[in-house]
Amino acid sequence: VIRCYSMSTQNAKHRAISQGLVGGAKFIHQLPRADRALVLASLMILVLRRQVRSKTEHLVQTNETLRESEEKVRSLFHNHAAVKLIIDPDSGKIIDANEAAVAFYGWPAEELRRMRIQDINISSPEQVEAEMEQIKAGQGVHFEFRHRLADGSIRDVEVFRSTIDIRGKKLLHSIIHDITEHRKLEAQYRQAQ
Repeated sequence: VIRCYSMSTQNAKHRAISQGLVGGAKFIHQLPRADRALVLASLMILVLRRQVRSKTEHLVQTNETLRESEEKVRSLFHNHAAVKLIIDPDSGKIIDANEAAVAFYGWPAEELRRMRIQDINISSPEQVEAEMEQIKAGQGVHFEFRHRLADGSIRDVEVFRSTIDIRGKKLLHSIIHDITEHRKLEAQYRQAQ
């Protein structure tokens, strides 16, 4: 259906739409009933568009803030000087390793992510599993182990672990310190006495 309006009716509709629902109310009553419904529908569409635009802008800003926050956390993990691993306590799988871990252990990051902590820790699998259960139960955050490096050498390490939640899954965030030289000095001190 094509409707023809006089210039005054079209101008009234245009003014009603441009002035918004409240300011245009007096013009709306001057229009025929069918046209009023069309103007009200147009006004509702304008209001909804503004609300959608506002919500979309807010969502875009929130997503950008979240992305920046995730980048900071990822950077803190990957670029930190301390050796760090993210480990699945159920399987022992190494979920992630930072650059310091790659340098310390000597395996590429991709290979470390295919390994399990049991491939590095030379303790018995039962002992490693028992210690992971302690951590999952909230007992103990500091452990000492012996870890094997890619070149086959063994290093004494102390591990500080905490539980983190990533996508609803509890994982272990491990910070590893090489204490091999410290242990050697302790042994030399004991022998000197």
